[in-house]
Amino acid sequence: MRFSKRILEMDTSAVREVLALTAKPDIISFAGGLPAPESFPVEAMRLAADRVYRTNGRSALQYGPSSGFLPLREKLAKRHREQGIACTADNFLIVSGSQQGLDLAGKVFLEPGDLVVCENPTYLAALTVFRSYECGILPIDTDDDGMVPEDLERKLAAHPKAKLMYLIPTFQNPTGQTWSLSRRKAVLSIAERYGLSILEDNPYGELRYAHILDEDRKVNAQKFESAFYADPDLCSVHAPQEEKTQPVLDAQTLLSQLQQSPELLSNLTSLILAQAGR
Repeated sequence: MRFSKRILEMDTSAVREVLALTAKPDIISFAGGLPAPESFPVEAMRLAADRVYRTNGRSALQYGPSSGFLPLREKLAKRHREQGIACTADNFLIVSGSQQGLDLAGKVFLEPGDLVVCENPTYLAALTVFRSYECGILPIDTDDDGMVPEDLERKLAAHPKAKLMYLIPTFQNPTGQTWSLSRRKAVLSIAERYGLSILEDNPYGELRYAHILDEDRKVNAQKFESAFYADPDLCSVHAPQEEKTQPVLDAQTLLSQLQQSPELLSNLTSLILAQAGR
């Protein structure tokens, strides 16, 4: 068999190895971002699933639209508007996990040889995704307030063709840091000057009591698994509502590109989540 160069050069998944360890009964792992199972809303999810099967059983087991179940996307849009983010259901795409969201963003933004700017350290599984698109990684130093603007400025000046910035500014993985508001604004200002689009990964933001709102120029991949439950791992991708300046894509264009993915979604999980969120 002849395999692609891209696959042959892919890294071994560190996350997969960590999860394999956590499956052992004698291991208590602090390495993986696994939610505490005693916090799972098992009874609430059972009742929601019962309602779905009782009232919409056949449609729940059918394939759904590639953009995801509309009532769930409307709930997501409502929650984001309550946080001061202008959006509608059309700004959201439901995918089968944060990894798929990152992969789809890679398809939209990245070409071989591109550079992805990220925190040092950052989420290992995201690096695996970006490298699968034959991209380089430009790591930026961090401190207790987040990414260091001076190091970002210095490295972007040396690598002006960097294309995408991947950030986890709230409860960062693996450091657990939350960026200060002043640091967020400083990094955003630099990104704007260099024309960088920002991909924000926000798996734990809703676990924070005091929210810090970010502004535009970002695609937001927000995992349900960390704040809700782990199986199945459902994710929403939120894109900016309006085009500001190039090379930022407006939400409708970005999502229409993402929706060209051949993967079909089942309605089941989306219907259960929509029911549980009532």
